[in-house]
Amino acid sequence: SLAADQTVTNDMTGLVVDSVSFTGTNSNYKHFVITGNSITINSAINDSGDNVLDVDITLGGDVTMTESSDSLGTSIGIWNGAARTLNTNGHTLSVAGPGASCGVGIYAALSGAGGFSSSLSSFVLFGSAATSFTGSISASAGDLLVSNSSAFGSTNGVTISGTGSLYLGQITTDKSYSFPIT
Repeated sequence: SLAADQTVTNDMTGLVVDSVSFTGTNSNYKHFVITGNSITINSAINDSGDNVLDVDITLGGDVTMTESSDSLGTSIGIWNGAARTLNTNGHTLSVAGPGASCGVGIYAALSGAGGFSSSLSSFVLFGSAATSFTGSISASAGDLLVSNSSAFGSTNGVTISGTGSLYLGQITTDKSYSFPIT
């Protein structure tokens, strides 16, 4: 178990990886943090604890993000308050996992025309400011929590099915959405 947060700084430019994996247990709510230069991820993000990707991320292919524990989950783009982006780049980020209390926080501004899907049994929080995302969003399980009225950009639609749900919370001004919610 970690006694303090552990940070790894990516000082390489143009880094492309097949996957990013966080392993081990983390019961003290301390974080493994990856910060620094942007990373292109081609296929997977695997997490077994409460960890942070505080870098700009571009999807190099369809990426599956698996939350394998019942911990707090992964945050993307939150650690030092820097403005981060998650560019789907025409690909899909799929989030899955069994943990009932394990969530994912997407604090990076979404961009690109790819997709986002979730079958995570707990929640995915979208907390970013205005985005340029134009892809599709779906949830077949768990909750999609939106804490900023512009977090979905101008998506071409949000589809909720199975046991999925959509919560529009912490939005303090009237907002009209120009995309379908089904």
